[in-house]
Amino acid sequence: MSVDELARLTLRAPFDGELHDVDHGLAPGVWVKPREPLAILVDRKAWVIEAFIAEADLDRVAVGQAVRARLLSDPMAWTGGHIEAIDVSRTLALPSPMLDATNGGPIATVTEAAREGKERSQVVRDALFRVRIALDQPLPTNQVSTVRVSIEGKTESIASKAFRQMASIFIRESGF
Repeated sequence: MSVDELARLTLRAPFDGELHDVDHGLAPGVWVKPREPLAILVDRKAWVIEAFIAEADLDRVAVGQAVRARLLSDPMAWTGGHIEAIDVSRTLALPSPMLDATNGGPIATVTEAAREGKERSQVVRDALFRVRIALDQPLPTNQVSTVRVSIEGKTESIASKAFRQMASIFIRESGF
């Protein structure tokens, strides 16, 4: 095996942390799928939330904007943070099955028809965009949890929102 090939196949984490939930099927010589999760790397000093917002609200949020978050199980314990990144394309697949409405989560999905040799999969129904939020302080939990996020978006008048929606319908229906 060449040095380049060995470097390409070596896994390197972007930060220091603790390795959790290692796949029990991993062993030398075992093949894994390209996007198959092998483990979870946890950095207890840096807490990140992945939130999802509707396409219609993208213009109302920006990187660096302040947010508040809390565990669903603790409605009184809010903590602050800021938006770290906003995806440029819509989310097609959920990062965790617990977010899927068919499993009791808040995000609706639809079953995508199977293609040649591929399994049927769940695809996010609505145009949602992932927003990465960095928290100032950790939430009082040591596990992956569902949280409520509050983002004070830029204000928008009812007239401009209605005009934007009508323009979007016009463009969509006219075939542009």
